Parts: sequence; structure tokens; C-alpha cells
Amino acid sequence: MCTLCVASLERLPASADKYLIVSPKRILVVDDEEAVCSTMDEFLRRDGHEVEMTSVPEDAIEFCKKRHFDLIFIDYHLPETTGDQVVSLLRRINPKQRIVLMSGHRPYPPLGEADFFIRKPFEADILRDAVERFAS
Repeated sequence: MCTLCVASLERLPASADKYLIVSPKRILVVDDEEAVCSTMDEFLRRDGHEVEMTSVPEDAIEFCKKRHFDLIFIDYHLPETTGDQVVSLLRRINPKQRIVLMSGHRPYPPLGEADFFIRKPFEADILRDAVERFAS
């Protein structure tokens, strides 16, 4: 089970207005750990973003064929494939797609074709920083 820091959620004030992003982004999260998906979903939605989630890499590819995402977070270790292989397929669909690769396993994977890498566990501020820096 991922040890994504849930304590960060508890530190957010009830009125999270100061965390709301002026321009909400459409974000896709691809991770086979339900706890990671739900925590990221909560972090990102509290900041005003629209979030889609999947644990199935093929679904992520189909989603990206049908709609644009401002940013995609992809776990490196997925069932039957790796995040870098999914990144490569997504680059064929949209070469300019902004993608953040994630992993909690050491040794950490190479960045490859992704734009950025974050290590699990991480805090909400790490997600906010990635969205600010990489979401189009």
C-alpha cells in the first residue's frame, strides 16, 4: 500500500479558497493503487481541478484519444506494463502532452520521455507545484 501522505489533507483549512487555482486544469491520474488515486483526486479537486482516474493503462490511452488533458500523472509500476511505456504511447497521440511520472519504488526509474518525476510518498504541495509548472 502506498504511504501517500494523507496528513496534508487534514492541514488544509475548511475554506481552501487560497488553494484554488485561477485556471482549473483537466488532469488524468493513472495508478493501480486505489489509495493513491483517491488521495490525489481529493488533493486536486480541492484546488478546483477536474480529475479523471484510471488504473488501466489502455483506458488512459483511450481517454487521451478522445479528450485533451492539461497534465497526466502516471505511476511507473502498473499491471502488465510500465509507466514509461505508457508515456511513449501517449507521446504518439500528442507529442506535446505534459506528463509526470511517479514511483515509490527504488531504484527510481529514469525520467525517459516524461516531463517530470515525483517520488512517493509526496505532499499536496508537490502536486500543486507539478500542476503549476507543467499543466498547459
